[in-house]
Amino acid sequence: MADASVAIQKAIYSALNGNIGSGVGVYNFTPQNTPYPYVVIGGNEIISDDFFVERKSECFFYISVWSQEKGNKQVLEIISAIDTALHRKKLPLEFGAMIDCIVKRKSNNLDADGVTYMGNVTVNIMVEY
Repeated sequence: MADASVAIQKAIYSALNGNIGSGVGVYNFTPQNTPYPYVVIGGNEIISDDFFVERKSECFFYISVWSQEKGNKQVLEIISAIDTALHRKKLPLEFGAMIDCIVKRKSNNLDADGVTYMGNVTVNIMVEY
């Protein structure tokens, strides 16, 4: 395996699914007509360092939160739950070993449709393998 991105995505899913609020779905691909609110583990970016004995990677995962509740309170609560579930946690991986997991960025805004609120969480994960 060239990097640990699939293992990290599975670990993030396991950490979030059922732990960030009642009825909040967690997806990598959002099925059509998915009920709100939900979370999408979206894209990622891997920056690798290759040492002679081991390889380390700095991995950024981008998580989106979607809600149609009036106001941004629900999005902020879900973002806070994501932070609690992931920040400084050493999640078990099927491949590699997690060194650290840091929630780096959190934001939210009203979508262009004027109804849907979207939140964004950037997670920085360091792994070695």
